[in-house]
Amino acid sequence: MSLDALARALRRAAPGPAWKLGQRAAEAGRVALASRDPDLDQVVLAVTGAHGHVHEVFLWPGDVEWECDCEVPAEACLHAVAALTAVERGLDSLVQADSPAQLVACLTTQEDRVDLTFAVRTADALEPCDGEPPTALVDDDALSNLLRQRRLWTGQRIPGRGYGSLIKALLHVDEVLLNGDPVSVSAVPLDPVVIVDRVGRGYRVRLAPGTGGEVLYPGDPNLILGDNTLRPQGTGRLTQVQRHQLRTPQVFGEDELPRLTAEWLPQLEKAVQVVRLDGVPSSQSGDVSHRIELRQVAGVLEVRARIVYGDPPAAEIRNGQLVPLGGVTVLPPRDRDREIALEAEMVSQVGLRAGQRMQLQGVDAARFVRDRLERFDGEVQGDRVAQLYGVQSQALTAQVRWGAGGLDLAFSGGAASVDAERVLAAWRRGDDLVGLPDGGFAPLPRAWLETHGEQVALLLEGTGAGETTGHKAPVVASLLEATGGEVPDALQAVVDGLRREGGLALKQDPSGFQGTLRGYQQEGWSWLAFLADQGLGGVLADDMGLGKTVQTLCALLAEQGKGPALVVAPTSVLRNWHREAERFTPSLNTAVLHGPRRGKILAALQEGSLDLVVTSYAVLRRDVDELVKVSFRAVVLDEAQAIKNPASQTARAARRLVAHHRLALSGTPIENRLSELWSLMEFLNPGFFGPQAQFHDRLGGPAMAGDERAIATLRARIAPFVLRRRKQDVATDLPERSEDVLFCPLSEDQESAYQAVRIAAQQGLKKSEPGGRADSGRRMAVLAALTRLRQASCHPALVPGGADAGESGKVDRLLQALESLCASGHRALVFSQWTSLLDLIEPRLRAAELDFLRLDGSTRDRHALVDRFQRDDGPPVFLISLKAGGTGLNLSAADHVFLMDPWWNPAVEQQAIDRAHRIGQDKPVFAWKLVSENTVEERVLALQERKSAMASAVLDGAQGLSGLSIEDLEALLES
Repeated sequence: MSLDALARALRRAAPGPAWKLGQRAAEAGRVALASRDPDLDQVVLAVTGAHGHVHEVFLWPGDVEWECDCEVPAEACLHAVAALTAVERGLDSLVQADSPAQLVACLTTQEDRVDLTFAVRTADALEPCDGEPPTALVDDDALSNLLRQRRLWTGQRIPGRGYGSLIKALLHVDEVLLNGDPVSVSAVPLDPVVIVDRVGRGYRVRLAPGTGGEVLYPGDPNLILGDNTLRPQGTGRLTQVQRHQLRTPQVFGEDELPRLTAEWLPQLEKAVQVVRLDGVPSSQSGDVSHRIELRQVAGVLEVRARIVYGDPPAAEIRNGQLVPLGGVTVLPPRDRDREIALEAEMVSQVGLRAGQRMQLQGVDAARFVRDRLERFDGEVQGDRVAQLYGVQSQALTAQVRWGAGGLDLAFSGGAASVDAERVLAAWRRGDDLVGLPDGGFAPLPRAWLETHGEQVALLLEGTGAGETTGHKAPVVASLLEATGGEVPDALQAVVDGLRREGGLALKQDPSGFQGTLRGYQQEGWSWLAFLADQGLGGVLADDMGLGKTVQTLCALLAEQGKGPALVVAPTSVLRNWHREAERFTPSLNTAVLHGPRRGKILAALQEGSLDLVVTSYAVLRRDVDELVKVSFRAVVLDEAQAIKNPASQTARAARRLVAHHRLALSGTPIENRLSELWSLMEFLNPGFFGPQAQFHDRLGGPAMAGDERAIATLRARIAPFVLRRRKQDVATDLPERSEDVLFCPLSEDQESAYQAVRIAAQQGLKKSEPGGRADSGRRMAVLAALTRLRQASCHPALVPGGADAGESGKVDRLLQALESLCASGHRALVFSQWTSLLDLIEPRLRAAELDFLRLDGSTRDRHALVDRFQRDDGPPVFLISLKAGGTGLNLSAADHVFLMDPWWNPAVEQQAIDRAHRIGQDKPVFAWKLVSENTVEERVLALQERKSAMASAVLDGAQGLSGLSIEDLEALLES
């Protein structure tokens, strides 16, 4: 057979790429002989394509023709080229396409490895493959993949990580030989077993092949031979972590036996068979459970959450670890899934994790038992302790009754009864439960307490809820009325008197009273007398000018003979109190406790020879240790805002005084903070609001923050003990205009300046000789001295050379009055003939934060100032020069007029007052002359009563003075 002609024809017909691909296919062994005739007129070959498809190729050498079933549209395809190439290399070398040739994998074990080669078994022999096996026999992707990997191996050595691929590939060869002996191959892994045995004083855990198997070579996975079958070693259900841990044997000491038996081996048993050899103990049986343990220690409920194994417990979970109990070394298998589920239940039901503890007291413990423990599904140990904090289902109810012993206030429910103090304390804390006397808790009647709790709180201050007299009477009556109870007549009489309901029965003026009281004053002193009868304290808070002093004196006179009375007032009004007492109640033996004679007066007071003592707040602080030795019938604080700071020495001293009842006079009981109200009421009626901190928390603080309920409670509480009348309230009982004198003590600096002027004037007059023309000069010297004395009476800084002479008692008194009036919404005019005095008043007004206007001779736009003052929101104070503003102005927005230097023409004074008291004025007008005590001003007022002609002359000015003798004028200069 000649193939040359056929080869040349194919070479010409085959494209270049097809020729090269065909030769490569032949070299790769992808050509097999299918059939041939003896003369080789026809040869049929099988060519395996690149995608594994076998194509049938016919060659006719004699006819120089070929044919392929690939249907490639070309003269000659790569399959024809591959077939021709294989035939040219020799037909004998070709495998018969339909022969029983088999691919054999040959495994050879070496000391440290396994080698892999291939061979082809035919009917005649086993022929080793030189390199790669015939392609026609490689009919599986797994085998092809292995052959590709094999090219990367070192020689024929199979790497350990390749055992998995090896097993998969061997399943697709016809025969496997291990060291020349046939073996079976299975892809089903042989699961390992865990062997536990004793090693010294410990325990060893190691991984071993399953039954009947041995590790041929370790790898990933191990290569196992068992029952003449080669297979991979399985992992059972071992986790990756477990497989990693068991790559080498693990050794546990004796002290680790609990962890081995409870955690390691039970977890391994879930994945593979565990074989315990002799000397290895088995795990104990015992289910996992959760429980709550209760214990009471020093009044505290201690709660402990536990997850335990066994009953009794052999182990428990702490911080995620299983801890043996009682010396146990072999533990039950740990069930982490169940532990997680049980802990989730505990967290949901009781708020604790395993091993956690908490301590609870009182209501918190009761709420825990009621709201959490009752939902717990596990075991509770300490039931008796739980009973101590059990909550009864029935809420308490309130019973308010009037009995022989007074008010009976109780709370009960079921068989339990709780005192009111305990109930209120629980409600105040915001609790919904209250402890019962014999253990356990009951729900509070919160709806009832929300309505009546504040009244109950007021009753509980001081001596207790049953007290029905004194300052609690209005609260008791209000609670009885609100809860449907009947108020007894005696209690109602006290309440009506305090509330002034139905008109307070007016008392007759006491014997010895010199004066005539207006209607509202009659009512005021009758109310003060009522308080005295009940031993209660109260505040007379009338507007300035309504006669608080005369009403108080009338009430004190009515109690003459029952014990001395003490009036504590600002130093500036001590003489006024003394003077008013001499005027209206001359039968009262009255003394002023002030100055160097205090020792004698204190002695007389303690001997009981005085009816009324008037003293200052400064003396009260200094002499309080002596004053507390006297049991007073009444103690009166004038301008009682002096004790607004409850921590001040003044307030503490006032509270120490011993008295049957106490009174306070103030036009401004509260100036800034509600702590001032507490201080005032604590003085008047000790325990009225309870401790200061408690008052702040319950009423004062909320009221300052705008709590309407707290404000209403405060208002209702103090209303019976405060009598406050505004001028507009009693306008029909007042004259259209009233005038009065405010006596002002000189300050120390002012006294020194005044006396220096007086002495200098007297000495100057002694040097001048009377008679003739000298009398005219002497007269002018007296008038000049009188002017300087008037200036010193107003302010020491007005005296020539006295710019830094100090403060003025008269200006101090003015500021006290203005602060009180402005705080009550009044408006005031302040007149002086000296603009230099207005200059001194201005900085005092600024320091007191009192807004003001000023009008004097330098003012240009007078009408703009007047319009501004007349507005509803205008400043409350108007400083006016008597000369510049005494006439022609309508200042009806003011209802108070202050005349700073009253020695002047009376007509001018009246004109100044008329600036406020004129058409358009709808309020009574009060005019006040400020007169310095023991000065020329006071002497002029005395002369008004004794020598009206002389007084008129003096007040008419220099022209009027011409009618007075030089002796009369000089008399004004005498001390």
